[in-house]
Amino acid sequence: MKYIITAIAALALVGCNEYHPTSSQIERGKQEELSKMAVQSVGMPAIVNFAEKRMMKDILELRDRNVPTTTYIMERQDA
Repeated sequence: MKYIITAIAALALVGCNEYHPTSSQIERGKQEELSKMAVQSVGMPAIVNFAEKRMMKDILELRDRNVPTTTYIMERQDA
């Protein structure tokens, strides 16, 4: 009889375990949804050379080795 009561109590506790997402999980889900909508609406850029990413990688690697760097970011005037 003792085992039956223990089993029933265990099943009752398992049934009460509801999923409650954290605020970070909710925020991450909403951000993911907005990102998907943006990609569907605008699409992805057709980048093939990745020049800016390559330059940024080089700068970050130099900074990681404590090499002094100066970075200039210029806006295009013909746009």
